[in-house]
Amino acid sequence: MQDAARHLALLTKTIEVVNSSLDLQEVMEAIAHETAAALETDACFVYLYDERADELVLRATHGTLVEDATKAPRMRRGEGITGRQMHALDFPRCLVAPRRQLHQPTRSTVRVCSNCARCAVDAAAREIDATYLIQGSVRRAANKIRVTAELIAPETGEQLWTGRFDRDIGDLFAMQDELTTSLSAAIAAEIYRAEASAPPRSSSNDITAWDRFLKGLSYYYLQTKADVATSIELFKEALALDPTLSIARAYLATIQVQGIQLGWIKGTREVWDSTMALAESSVRLDPRSSFAFQILAYVHAAQGHYEAAMDAAKRAVNLNPYDMGARGVLGVCHLVSGEHRHAIELFTMAAQSGSNDPRYQWAAVNAFAHYLLGQYDASLSWAREQLYVNPNHLQALAIRAAALAQLGRTAEAVDAAEVLLSNYPGLNVDRYLRNFRWKLPADIAHYRDGLVKAGVPLGQLTIVEHSPALAADS
Repeated sequence: MQDAARHLALLTKTIEVVNSSLDLQEVMEAIAHETAAALETDACFVYLYDERADELVLRATHGTLVEDATKAPRMRRGEGITGRQMHALDFPRCLVAPRRQLHQPTRSTVRVCSNCARCAVDAAAREIDATYLIQGSVRRAANKIRVTAELIAPETGEQLWTGRFDRDIGDLFAMQDELTTSLSAAIAAEIYRAEASAPPRSSSNDITAWDRFLKGLSYYYLQTKADVATSIELFKEALALDPTLSIARAYLATIQVQGIQLGWIKGTREVWDSTMALAESSVRLDPRSSFAFQILAYVHAAQGHYEAAMDAAKRAVNLNPYDMGARGVLGVCHLVSGEHRHAIELFTMAAQSGSNDPRYQWAAVNAFAHYLLGQYDASLSWAREQLYVNPNHLQALAIRAAALAQLGRTAEAVDAAEVLLSNYPGLNVDRYLRNFRWKLPADIAHYRDGLVKAGVPLGQLTIVEHSPALAADS
């Protein structure tokens, strides 16, 4: 409503300016000034359309002199930002202002095509042959700048993602690099998700590795045991077609670790070795991939290789300092090393990015970090948040039971333990904790104490044969 009111006020002011003078140059300069003020911009450029030459002519500016603004005050369709927008909107057919009505505006004075915004997106996408477009705005206040952006699928007009970035201006070029990298990191997962769910664009019967990879992603995003199993097979098919597809190796390693930690995959030595080999080969194939180093760090952390995990995580952050996934994985490395407060800082930062990427489960690891600090209420809150997303999440069910027990809420803890055991009937404390590789024995003892208090069986002489070996969601 505020934007609409501001735009209406600008339109009203523009009409007043047009009607106030017969001096065209004076009118153009006033329009530039009022527009810049209304939109809170540092500069504004007003072009007139020369129908005979089919050109835009720069006539007035605000914030700089015309002669200083550009060395080419005339431009054709497709030249510069204004020329490209003119071309995209199919100007002047989308916007028609009859001369005879210029000083007597009525409802028919300006006729705007109702689909101009959509037309502009479609035209721009066709011109550069783009499947996805990013559009947004930049606003400045004092030494702060705010960039808002949205990712759009031109074919459907669907908004796939929207985000906002607030930064100090400082070094302009450094800020540009930071924003570009942040934006790229934010939209990458959304594009993968959109591609995975999109129907095939080709009628060819030739199956490529990328086709298999995207199909695997479509199942992975469903986050069920059966779908994860299907995604694993599809990623393996992709790698059989193209063994050099680094991202498929990274995702397959990620899914195998998560499958173990969710109790969906038996964590045998063979599976762990395979996961490590996938992570290491992903890094070798694409040494500039932050995600590849993230999963390498995660696997090292899960196996208790603390220094190697920290080195890989720091490399992931250095490759993309603005990827919150990299910072969250660095938090995992601090968690398993016993540095829980530092871990919470990084987890909280990662969680605030608002990403629903299933590769990262910040609520679960936040629950562990708070529990190990004795902050059981916070741990319980984070566990519940994870369970909203996945009600059968092994680690969230377990840490919830332990946190309730430590809070002295015995009856609730017993109920939570029963829910845990109903989902994982072969579970016992000794077997469950065997695969935790936390550096500090006190952390293991602390967690063990909570599980035992909740009523999780300490050990069993007989283990159900199909019961999975479980690992920590560190």
